[in-house]
Amino acid sequence: MESFPETTEKLSTSPDEGTIFVSRTAPDPKADRRKTALLMHGLGDHSGRHEHARLWLAQNGYEVLRFDWPGSGRSSGARGDLVSVPFCLELIDSIRQLASYPLGSFYAHSTGGLILLHWLVGREHDVEFIWLSSPLLDPSYNQPKGKITAGRMLASRLPKLCIPTGVKSSDCFRTKKEHTAGDVSLCHNQVSLRFATSLLEHAITEDFLSDFEWPETTRVFLSQGLRDKVCPPELASRLFLTLPDQLRCGLWLADGYHEPFHEVRSCVRPPLRCLEPLTDSMR
Repeated sequence: MESFPETTEKLSTSPDEGTIFVSRTAPDPKADRRKTALLMHGLGDHSGRHEHARLWLAQNGYEVLRFDWPGSGRSSGARGDLVSVPFCLELIDSIRQLASYPLGSFYAHSTGGLILLHWLVGREHDVEFIWLSSPLLDPSYNQPKGKITAGRMLASRLPKLCIPTGVKSSDCFRTKKEHTAGDVSLCHNQVSLRFATSLLEHAITEDFLSDFEWPETTRVFLSQGLRDKVCPPELASRLFLTLPDQLRCGLWLADGYHEPFHEVRSCVRPPLRCLEPLTDSMR
């Protein structure tokens, strides 16, 4: 897979939220497609950890805009502190305005997947391809009930208080940190009470999925590790089965954890042979 150079910039938001790190990758000049893809990472990591997706999207003719959520990676803010899911939806709209071409694709990992599903509701778009990587559907999964109750009670008084997510490196990948893609020093395991409660309020429930009308022209690729304890495959399967047969493609990694593609020396991070180059029939 070829490498594609990036340029970086900062997007100013409100004074409280500071600046957002944004990276731009031009599409492969040999590809016919000229559209833009947004790359969205999950809670605790950063956009530089998803190099596999950036390169594949650029190779298929997408300009790739990757950005770090506030409080993550190279963006400013307290680690793990986001205002709310609605704030994230507005931020996506702001990032979208930076695109050089029409918006044609998303890559969304974990919490980014939950946010993307809400963004798709009620917004006009012509997205042709979405890659969901270990999507977060139930933020309460594997979280102690006492922790959830206490967090909800304290959120109104201490909204910016950050607490541990409970997610460990061993839940995400098998290899040592030095054998994973991206700068691990930019990762964290924090979440603010205001964002944690917002995630709980925006869980992807059975009712959400039953009411969700998937765009008839949007192809979806879902990649999921079968050993994922953070966003378990049984929940991802329910989402996958709501997609029309002709629109869905899935990669279920038997030895994959929550971040299987980050393991640069692992058998679960091969070249993406499962994803054929996009053709005109997918437009």
